Order: sequence, then C-alpha cells, then structure tokens
Amino acid sequence: MKQIKHITWALAIIILSVQNIAAQCVNNINHWEACVLDNQVWRYLIPTANIPGWTATNFNDGAWGQGNGGFGYGDNDDNTILPNGTRSVYMRKSFNIVDTSAIGSVVFCMDYDDGFIAYLNGVEIARANLNGNPPNYNNLTPTDHEAQLYQNKQPDYFTLTQQQISSLLVNGNNVLAVETHNSAVNSNDLTSRPFLMLGLKNAAQNYSPTPAWFIAPTPLYSNLPIIVINTLGQTIKDDPRIVCDMGIIDNGPGNMNCQYDVYNNYNGKISIEIRGSSSQSVPKKGYGFSTLDALGANQVNVSILGMPKENDWVLNATYTDKTFQRDVLMYDLARYMGWYTTRVRYCEVIINGSYNGIYILQEKVKQDKNRVDVEKLTNAMNSGDSLTGGYVYKIDWETGAPGGSWTTPNGVQVKYHDPKYSKLTNNQRNYLKTWVNGAEADLFSANFQDPSTGYRKKTNAYSFADDFIIQEFSNNIDAYRASNYFHKDRDSKCGKHTIAPFWDFNFTFGSANWCFGQYSQGWQLTGGCGTQTSKWMNKLLQDQWFKNIVGCRWSSLRADYLSNANIFHRLDSTAAYIQAAAQRDSARWGLVYWPTNWEPNNLNEALDSVKNWMVLRLQWMDANMYTPSQPCNAINNMSLVIDEINFHSDSTSDAGDWLELYNHGATSIDLSYASIFDGDAYEKYCVLPNNTIIPAGGRLVVYHDSLAFATQFPNVTNKVGPLCFKLNNAGQKIVIRDKDNQFIYSVQYSDAWQCVTDGYGRTLQLTNPSANPNISDSWFAGCMGGSPGVAYTPCDEEIIFSEINYNSSPTDDAGDWIEMHNKLAVPVSLAGWSIRDGSSNNVYYFPANTNIVPNGYLVAYSNQAKFTSQFPTLNNVVGPFGFGYSSNGDVVRIFDNTGKIRFSTCYKTTAPWPTTPNGDGFTLENGAYNGNQNASTTWFAGCKGGSPGVVYTPCSPATTDDLSKEDYITLYPNPANNELNLESNLKLSSVLIYDNLGRIIINTTLENNKIDISNLAEGMYQLHCKTERGAIFNVKFVKIQ
Repeated sequence: MKQIKHITWALAIIILSVQNIAAQCVNNINHWEACVLDNQVWRYLIPTANIPGWTATNFNDGAWGQGNGGFGYGDNDDNTILPNGTRSVYMRKSFNIVDTSAIGSVVFCMDYDDGFIAYLNGVEIARANLNGNPPNYNNLTPTDHEAQLYQNKQPDYFTLTQQQISSLLVNGNNVLAVETHNSAVNSNDLTSRPFLMLGLKNAAQNYSPTPAWFIAPTPLYSNLPIIVINTLGQTIKDDPRIVCDMGIIDNGPGNMNCQYDVYNNYNGKISIEIRGSSSQSVPKKGYGFSTLDALGANQVNVSILGMPKENDWVLNATYTDKTFQRDVLMYDLARYMGWYTTRVRYCEVIINGSYNGIYILQEKVKQDKNRVDVEKLTNAMNSGDSLTGGYVYKIDWETGAPGGSWTTPNGVQVKYHDPKYSKLTNNQRNYLKTWVNGAEADLFSANFQDPSTGYRKKTNAYSFADDFIIQEFSNNIDAYRASNYFHKDRDSKCGKHTIAPFWDFNFTFGSANWCFGQYSQGWQLTGGCGTQTSKWMNKLLQDQWFKNIVGCRWSSLRADYLSNANIFHRLDSTAAYIQAAAQRDSARWGLVYWPTNWEPNNLNEALDSVKNWMVLRLQWMDANMYTPSQPCNAINNMSLVIDEINFHSDSTSDAGDWLELYNHGATSIDLSYASIFDGDAYEKYCVLPNNTIIPAGGRLVVYHDSLAFATQFPNVTNKVGPLCFKLNNAGQKIVIRDKDNQFIYSVQYSDAWQCVTDGYGRTLQLTNPSANPNISDSWFAGCMGGSPGVAYTPCDEEIIFSEINYNSSPTDDAGDWIEMHNKLAVPVSLAGWSIRDGSSNNVYYFPANTNIVPNGYLVAYSNQAKFTSQFPTLNNVVGPFGFGYSSNGDVVRIFDNTGKIRFSTCYKTTAPWPTTPNGDGFTLENGAYNGNQNASTTWFAGCKGGSPGVVYTPCSPATTDDLSKEDYITLYPNPANNELNLESNLKLSSVLIYDNLGRIIINTTLENNKIDISNLAEGMYQLHCKTERGAIFNVKFVKIQ
C-alpha cells in the first residue's frame, strides 16, 4: 500500500460547480439521496482491447462479469478483488430516475487509485489523472493517486452543471460507466469506487440514503475573487502544459463573489502546468499558467485582478504555510524597501468542479516594464550596448526541462532564466557568464573594497544588503541556495549584478525544522544549508562599508515597517481578510504543516506561533546586527543643489534627460563616488566617478543619453554620464548621497509646476539655492532647451508671442488669435514656420511669403469671418489656422522651417493669471518682452477687444478688469520714476509689485494712495492688487530713472 500521511478533516467541505449561471448564491435543495452507490452490483470487465461504444446506454454488457463494488486490489477497500497488476477495469451501472424535474443538483463522487473517466449515458462527466480521448484500454496514468475513503478522508467531488443535468439525465433507465486505470503494471494497489448523488427539490424518498461521509455541497460565497478552471477532461501535469478554460469572478472591493456569478475579470483559454520543486510532492498543487487567445494558440497579455497586462502567472498553493501569509508578507516588505516584487492577490480556486482552496495569484518573474524592468533582449542583439542587457538569471533547483547553467570559479551555479537558455545566442550566453564571473572576481580581488575597482563597480551592493535583511529576518532555509533571482540591465543604464526580485518564503519564520530553519537565534548564513550565494554574502560582510549599509538599513526598518506593532497589525488585518477562505482551505487540506507534521489546533494558533517566533527573532537581530561605523542619519551639508532639470524634452530638440548640479558655496566640493538615486529606492542609481570636483560657483551636468545631449549641446564640457535612469515625465524624487551613503540633497519635482517644461521645450529652473526645492514656487520655466552647465540668464528669444486672444466676448467675437513680435532690428521670414497649441495634431504652416518686419508684429487668426468682423482694416495678418486655444489653459508654440521648436508659453485662466481674458472681452498682453515668458506676472489683461498687430498702449483708465460704471482703478504716472499714484473707489486688501522673473519686490499697504518705487531698478513691473471682495487686478507699469 502506498504510504501517505493521514490528515484529519474538518466537519465541512465545500463542493462547487463550475457552471456560470445567473443565480443567487443560495441552495434550493430539500435533501440529498444516492441513486448509485459503489457497493451495489455492477457489470465489469478487465479489457484486453479497446471496445467501441462500451459507455453507451444501449451497449450490451451481458457477457461482462458482475460484482459488488468497489473494484480493485491491495488496500482492503474492495468488495470485488481484481488480479494484482491489473492495468484497467471497465464498469457499468444501470439506474432508474423517477422524475428529472425534481432534481436540483447532481454530484458524482469518486474514490480512485490511480486515474479514471466517468460517463453518464455515454457522455463524459468527470475525469482525473488520465489522458486520451478516449484513452486506450491499457493506458497508464501519468502519476500516482492514492484512494481516500479507506483513510477516512473524502473522495473527489464533481458537480454537474445544470445543462448537463437537463441534457443527460432521463426519466427511466440511465447508465453510469467508469473506466479506472493504474499507474504501473507492478503497482501494489488499484481502487475504483463511484457514487452518484442527487440533490432533490422535494421531500419524496425515491432513492438510497447517502453515505455517512457525504457532505452536502454548498455554493462558494467569498470575499475573495474566485478562479474557476475547467481542464476539459485533461490532467494537469508538470510538463507539458495543457490548454483549457479559466474564468475569474471579481465583483470588486467590499463585494462578495458567488461561484454562480458571471466571469467578469477573465473568461478564456489558458495553458497550465504544475509548478514548484519540493512543493510538487504535496497534495495541494501549485500551478503556472499563461493566458491565451480564443483559439488557445498564442499567448495574450491581459490584466488579471488589477495587475498590469502580461501573460505569465502563478497560482501559489501555500500548502506548507497554514497562515497563508509568509510569501505575501515578505513580498510586501521587499516592495516597501523599493524593489519590484511580484504583485499578489488572494483568491479561491475551483478545478473541475472541486474546491481546491485558497491560493495566491501572483506575477511570474520575467522581463517586463511592469515586472523586472530591464531592456528586452532579442537574439538579434549581439554586440554593442544592446548585448549588455537585460538579463534575468537565478540560483535555484532544477525543475521541468533542464535549462542551461554554468558554475562560477568560486563554485556558484547560475542558471539562465529570461530569456531562456534556448532563446539566447552564444554571444549573449557568453556575455552574461563573463559579466557575472567578472563581478565575482571583483568581489574576491585583493582590492575588493575599493569603490572604483572592487565589487561595487559591477554589483548593486544595496540589493545584497537588503537581501541579507530579508532572508535573515525570515530565516529562510532557501536563502543562500535556491529561489534567488538576479538581473542585469544594459551598461547605458548602469546595469549591475543585482539580486532581485525576492521570491519564495514558504519555509520561513520557524516552519522548517531542518537547515537551521526552526531557530529564532543565529544567522541562517552561517548555520543553514546555503552553499551558493552564501559565498558572495560572506565576502561582502568583510567590507565595513557594506556592513554600514546593512546596519543602517535595519535600524531604519525597525523604526517603521519592521516595528513589532506594524508587523502584527499587518498580520492581524490580513488574517481577518482571508479568515473565511482559510477555514474552507483547512477543511479541504487540513492544518498539518508539511513535512514537520506539526498541527496547530486552529488558524489563530498557527498565526500566534509565527508572531511568537518573530518577537524572538527581532530581539536577537537587534542585539546582533552589524554595528555601523558612522551615524546612520548623518547629513552631508555640502553646498550642493540641483538647479536645473530637463525631464521631458520636446521631440524636435531632444537632448535626453539631464540635470544640473550647482555648487553655491565658496569652496570646491568633492563628489567622488557620490550616487544619484531614482527616488528613495536602491534599484537604479548612478555613481559619479573619482575626482568629480565642482568648484565654488561651478556647475556639473549629469546626462542620461550621451549622443542626444552632445547633439544639442556640443560645446558643454562640464558634464558626466550616464544618469542611469530616465526622469519621469510625471515627476519623481531624486536623491543624492555621498560615497558613504550619507544624505546630501533631494528634490521631488512635478510636471504640474510649469507646464512648458513637460515636453514643450523648456527646463525647470531653481529660483535660488536656498529655496525649498520641493514646492512649485521655487521653480520657474527656463529658456528654450535650457542652459546646461552655466548660470541662468534672461532668455534670448527673437520671435515671441506678445498677445493672446483665446476666448472672445460673445458680443465682440473675433475668434481665437495670437500676436507674434519680432524683437530683432531686421526682418524675419516665417516661410515654412508653424504654430501649434498643446497638441501636435493642430498645426498651421505660414505661407511662403510671410515676414515680420523689424520690431514688428504679425497676427494669426483662427476664423477669418469672425476676425475681420472686428478688425476689418488690419493687414499684417495670416490665417486661418483652423483650431482654437483652450479656455482652460493651453500651450502656444512656434516652430521654425526645420521643424524645431523655437518658442513656447503656457497660459492659465485662473488667478494669479488674469481672468478677464476668459470670455470677458479682454486679451492676454505680454508686459515683459525680455522677461520670463511663462510667469503670470509677465501677462496682464489688455484692452477691450485687444490691440492686434500693434504695440500695446495703455487703455483709459489703466485697469485690468471689466469694472462697473461706478468702480475704477487708475495708476499714474506711467512710466514713473520715484512714486506711483493709485486711485480707486474699491477697498484694496493688498498691493504687491512683481519683477519680470515673478519675484515679489514690494509688499505694502497704501499710504495716501502712494507707492514709493525710488529703489526699484529701471524696467517693467507689475502691480498686483486684491480687493476685499477677492477680485484680483494686475497693472503693468514702467520704472524710469
């Protein structure tokens, strides 16, 4: 008899239907009876050849033998003993149905060893562990399967769909046929015990009582998503995969899911196989699957349960973890630490009508922009930078078909993962092997601690430091020998030997009693079974710099995510979320921990054991963690800022991403081996080379793309690169740390701060080095293309927009129009030039003979009829350009005849920008031709109707709002030298004066309606007034000497 560990079952088991029908999750069954029992008299045959039609109702089985079930040998659970070594047995049972309309549900139960197919009136209704359509009489099963009933355990349940019930069962005579096959000719047992149970809607007693072990099925009603898999009669194996159907029910957060609900998250084909290494030997299998097209032929990327689109997925069975939290907890920790880690969702799974328990749906580790974010590698990439990445490789057990691997000089076996060995060219295989071997050689070199020539040159040391903390906190017995993934990106992205993503934590937190796994004290590194990455980790821990990283990281985590209170709160909240599903899983699979045989009394006891173990582990690690040789939260107060950022170039003048470092101090600063990080994470960073010195008042540009930057700025020499990561177009955090990982500076910018810096040709420019870099007021839009490597100076822009009419008054509608001004003393030809709004789909090209005279103006209109109705005599005009500018704010751009952007400005329609140009009849006037073209203070509300084609002259009175007949604001003289007079019958709550860079120069209250401007430099300014009613007025004036 095959040996299998006994599991005591709970009092209930959930038996489920795979049929998606429009029904509530309720049960309309009055009671259950059995119409077929295993111990009744059956016709049976040990076949010696295939027998056509033997499952049909009208097949003549009169020559077959008769006997009471079950049938088999070897387990003492058989009423009819078959010869030892029997390969297969065919069985037929006729039974009578009184009234099909009284049948609400049908469940076929089967206790078998080793595989079977069941047929109702000639149609297959259930199958397990047997291939072939139909199988040959002498086929053997692909794997062993032990009978269950003799062990006081449940047989397999298969619930028929409503369609099967109505189409197959008939009043009167019916036939249940079953073929059961063995796993080997020398097998020591065979079992075939079929049952057919009827769920009846009324109280009539027409059949036999159900066996004592039978539990009436209850529809699954869960707060977790439900995954239903129909293998279409096939057996899921380790290899090859089978193609079958899968549906997912997910009614959203806070809503319950019923197995009868429609498949609203996924409904289609998949290919599926058993996955895992040691976990393949447990009863509850884990699975890997891919989503396929409708024909089941090609992989299709889809989003499942809110995760980014992909096609490769994992159903983690968590059989060895009765808290169901070990993997998820550690994945969340790694994600908190800044690493990509597989996304997860708890769910419950039904396979072929049988409840299979709680699972964790998670992403498979592979190259993808939303998974391991390294460059995709194809077999055409065999030289240059493209050969250098990206690669995903691993240290792991061998599973499935053997894959390629190599052993490093120090005895570490490394396997190719993605791309697979079979898809890599020889150049690619050799490159990765040489790179990893080289990283190892640097680690074991005499100068391995040197930041330039040692291991840090090729290895992401931060990833190994975090790996040490993650593996040691959990005391993972596989930490240094298996389930270790690595990746390496291209050299142009500073790709390093990086250990991540982190994976597989089923034997952690004391659940294993081998390889030092049960102990809460002591390092797994020195006490466990790891013989692979332990060689690298032990060497790394000989470097005090590395130990500083580990020790400080641990201290930071213990104060936050890994505090006792936070960890226990997370465990308790997750336990509450999965409690009902966990109880169902325990009823199905028991609470015994495999292979230690420890069995908690309930789920709470299983969770408490983890908590108690964690308390002891955290205490021990606190006492024994490596002590840093320097303060962990020290700040290097060097006089360094990032004072210019180009995070999203215009496509016509693309310099790639870059940022400018500025030393605003009086002495030089040494940034040798300092690092610039992509946020607070340690995944992507660049290390500045040795002897990176920025002199007092000097600047250094750090670029992402060497060629793109050099093409746009060939004369900039104070530069270094690559930046190693792209700057996010939506905004991101940038952190600078010195060679000892001490904080220097950070900024978190946003694309919303200055809209023209987000793909419209300008850069973010810091107002001054003492400004708070994390607020929008500290930044302004710089010049076109930026000013890398030098201090900002007012922009030299020849053709500018001087007036914008984006939303005319309905009573004086001129349509949208813009006015351009030539600041040069010579004419400029605009032949082939173009204007655009914020969308590149809206383009107007100037005619061939278009010119702007010296210091002149040119107007472009959108609608000729509307424009000429308001300005019939104006002749320095072109158009129509055929599109409009938005009344919600827009970008106005001009491009030269080569297609390169030359000027851009972004206006807004809400304060502090003038609001009356938005439908009240005024225009936006440019009050500072040499000033900041994107500052709200540069623009004011012009005259009623505007002044297209000519220089602006003050309206009378000099106001910027459509005042009532009784209200007025008057500013005089203008220009003025020492004093301004401001007259108004409105109560003004504040008066501000801005310069052309948007800086507040004067913040005052009125004294006798006079404002002293004697200390202002010569130039144009804007007076900003706010009334007690909240209205805002902006008036331009000129200061003269």
